[in-house]
Amino acid sequence: MPRSARDKLKLAALSLLAVLLVRSAVSLSVIGAGFHALSDDDFSRVVIAQSFAWRPRWDPSGTSWLPLPFWLYGTCMTLCGATLACARVLAFTLGLVGALGLWLAGRWLGLSRNAALLGTMLACAVPYAAWLGVATTPDYFTAVLVLLACCSLARRRPVIRICGAAALTAAVLSRYEAWPLALVWSLWVAAEAVRRRDWRSLALAAAVLVAPLGWMAHGVLYHGDALFFIKRVVNYRRALGVAGADAAARLLSTPQHLLRDAPELWAMTLVCSLGCWLAKVRPLRQRWCRPLLGMLSIVILLMIGDWRDGAATHHVGRTLLPVWLLFSLLLAKGIADYFKKSGSVMRVVGAVGVAATYALAWTIIRPAVMNLDQFCPRIEETNMGALASSRVPRGERLAIYTRDYGYFAVEAAFARPNDVVVLDTHDPRRPVAQDILRSKSSLARSLNGRGADWLVLPTSGEALLSPESQVRSRGSSLSLCQLR
Repeated sequence: MPRSARDKLKLAALSLLAVLLVRSAVSLSVIGAGFHALSDDDFSRVVIAQSFAWRPRWDPSGTSWLPLPFWLYGTCMTLCGATLACARVLAFTLGLVGALGLWLAGRWLGLSRNAALLGTMLACAVPYAAWLGVATTPDYFTAVLVLLACCSLARRRPVIRICGAAALTAAVLSRYEAWPLALVWSLWVAAEAVRRRDWRSLALAAAVLVAPLGWMAHGVLYHGDALFFIKRVVNYRRALGVAGADAAARLLSTPQHLLRDAPELWAMTLVCSLGCWLAKVRPLRQRWCRPLLGMLSIVILLMIGDWRDGAATHHVGRTLLPVWLLFSLLLAKGIADYFKKSGSVMRVVGAVGVAATYALAWTIIRPAVMNLDQFCPRIEETNMGALASSRVPRGERLAIYTRDYGYFAVEAAFARPNDVVVLDTHDPRRPVAQDILRSKSSLARSLNGRGADWLVLPTSGEALLSPESQVRSRGSSLSLCQLR
């Protein structure tokens, strides 16, 4: 290998090592600050992955959720153990791999190694990227896959386009936000292929549509509707009462979150744009139009989803993460070009300006404009599930009743989906006729025929148990009881 090639390889390896260190520091700081889960979906997805590890099937969730994340988590659980700890270690690892993907996307955009490293650091510092990089949901690594697919449009090298198609296919099977990008990506590559008479690229453009078309065919065969996932989301939102009456407000919800949930990114973009204009630096590149068009298609889909009551029910920012990741890389390019072409004095002024802007946006603007949904750490629920896992013998069934969706956390920590029965799923589309803890008879009816040997329930329900049952452990709000 020539010496220059070895030197480039060493520099690239050092950059990737720095990326891993940055992402590790961000992830550990988030965990150290007490972050455990974004929402109850984190635990629900773990439970489905555990069920897949126990009994693999094509559609693990049986709902509107796409299958690839469950295939990935369930396969790893089959090899390493179907536990909540295994899922969290895998989420941490995917966060590291995703950071490497960010750096690679920057290189595909034409950024230097240092600029790509800076862009990765900025992207990892986006709050939703920091949180989702350790969450057991597929949002973070899907956002990176979407970013890679978009950035592959900036290059015409066959290898990069093939990698972009593979990333897009994986993203399409993980989150619906990638679907409009699949259409835009396919149309753009197909148009180029026809113009250049490159039939291999035309086949690649058609290949990325196989996954969404296959999932819609699955909907026709098993659910009687190709767009079953849209109807389920709409029905769920309306049953929850999330749908709003003002169509215009719903339509503008996504752009508002795009700006309000990452104010430091946009503030730095304004300052950087001003600095580049004063220094007569032109960091923009024509090849960025295609990735930006891909991201625009995602934003438009989300706006339509808001308008039609088919958007996310919570933490809307997680669906916008790909856009913030791309703009982090573009911002890094502007900063790098400014520092490259400016004098020493202007470099100091620029560094102070960017740092001050970030600090101002983080400490003052963000608390004023961001309206963040609450997190769901579910500490007591996971502790109770882990305790039940150690106390309940294998083969005996654990019944779970909680006042809300906390039963997912108990079940995930219990890590034995085939030994669990949930008394009330709190599905607003199929509500239970009466409160299970209304009386001794209502609790007895809910347990009748379930074959449960143990029960997790609120401490207030202990008085409704039969005299022969025993409370084996009691927390601040939940109790573990052995039924007789």
